Amino acid sequence: MNSLKEFDVFCHFCGIGKKTIKALSYDEARQIMKNTEYIDFDEIVNLTKPCLIDEVILKGISESTHGQEQSDIEYRNWGSE
Repeated sequence: MNSLKEFDVFCHFCGIGKKTIKALSYDEARQIMKNTEYIDFDEIVNLTKPCLIDEVILKGISESTHGQEQSDIEYRNWGSE
């Protein structure tokens, strides 16, 4: 019997995102986006390149909690290989 496992995958990617900005002009909207350090996109429209995997964490269910809480049981940093 092959049981599925749950993984958290952390990666970075190049893509096209959409963010609605309130501004007085096109130029002002562009400046706001250029000067914003962290952008919480409304939508990721398209990925332009494949994802580059940074970390993969295998998740397991702790028997002592009867499946109510998950804990990390394996960590692998793909960038260090």
